[in-house]
Amino acid sequence: MTSPAVDTPAGPNTAETQGDPIIPTPLSRLMAGLIPDARIRIYPDAAHGFLFQYPAEVAADVNAFLADQRP
Repeated sequence: MTSPAVDTPAGPNTAETQGDPIIPTPLSRLMAGLIPDARIRIYPDAAHGFLFQYPAEVAADVNAFLADQRP
């Protein structure tokens, strides 16, 4: 099985929570490992609501991702 190429200048950013019942953490790690230059950030003990439980951290991570100008 092959997947389509992901064409982003900085590589995709993956956010995940430890213990998410909808998207298991091992699958997110696998996905990030299969995409060149992908980054993954795991937020602990947030289930599927990490945006609400870690708003400052998520905002900082998104801003850092968007500011990265890798060729």
